Amino acid sequence: MRGDELAGDERLVRESVRIYLETKSELEYRPGWKEPNFEIFFDTGSPDYAALAADVDYSREMGELMAGNGLEVLSDSVNVDFSSVEINGDTASVDCYCTVEYLSASGGDTPSADGCRYWIELRKVDGVWLFTDLSTPPRNY
Repeated sequence: MRGDELAGDERLVRESVRIYLETKSELEYRPGWKEPNFEIFFDTGSPDYAALAADVDYSREMGELMAGNGLEVLSDSVNVDFSSVEINGDTASVDCYCTVEYLSASGGDTPSADGCRYWIELRKVDGVWLFTDLSTPPRNY
């Protein structure tokens, strides 16, 4: 039974991370897209809540920067590769790499891509895996 629970928790952790990264990428690649409430992903009482909010702010700012530079994204796809998912009771650690491939109006049929590595800590609260910390290598823009 414990093995099934871990398999189920690992699936839930992976899905939470994947859905977060897909949703967040829309802020960068779809200017004007209605921003969702990202707090559904976060443990708002976490001491590292500022890092979580900063990741969303980064995406919002990148989207505004790309839109201001005239980048019009026609389509995009998000791929999340998990290097590791470690679960210990009600806490989890994830190491993953997110790649976004997109076609822009100015790029013709040639896709462009961006990627970033993420280290994410989660905590299970009332059956829901919430992010408690998130870090990435330094990003420049």
